[in-house]
Amino acid sequence: SRTPPRTAPGSRAPGRRTTGESLAGYIGETVDENGDFVNKSRRNLNSEGVKEDFTSSILFRNKFRKKGRTISLAIDQAYNRNSTEGFLQSTVDIYDSTGTYSRSDITDQRKENETNSLSLQSKLTYTEPISKTAYVELNYGYRINNSEAMRNSFNKTAGSDPKYTVRDSLFSNDYDFRFNTHSGG
Repeated sequence: SRTPPRTAPGSRAPGRRTTGESLAGYIGETVDENGDFVNKSRRNLNSEGVKEDFTSSILFRNKFRKKGRTISLAIDQAYNRNSTEGFLQSTVDIYDSTGTYSRSDITDQRKENETNSLSLQSKLTYTEPISKTAYVELNYGYRINNSEAMRNSFNKTAGSDPKYTVRDSLFSNDYDFRFNTHSGG
């Protein structure tokens, strides 16, 4: 009589979502070797954000009738998303070489940051007995990793109804990073 193959499936899929707020203030001064001011700075940052994480795994294993012969497939996935919005207000007072106040550089920006990443990893493994005490294992792995980040800064418009609509290209960026890897053994 034929014995049915034995399998051992397993899986898990935890996830979480968190929110947070941050408020920070900084004050700094820089002086030259004579003790004269080079600059003074004041900076306030505040932000609110959401972070999401989700992972999942699945494992399938099959044992054949021949002792030591197995095949297994493992798949792991991870997804992360982080989204924040906030404001940066900064004033830097600049002094000339004699330590006399010269001018102020003022930054008043709204910040939007969004990052996403998704990775998927799989591994297929086959074992074959070549004697009572030795085995050969063959495996193949494949991994995908996709990430993107958008970091935008918006300057306040002038006028009687100022809004943060002017994108500051110097302090903004956007990138995509994608790679695939193969492995075997």
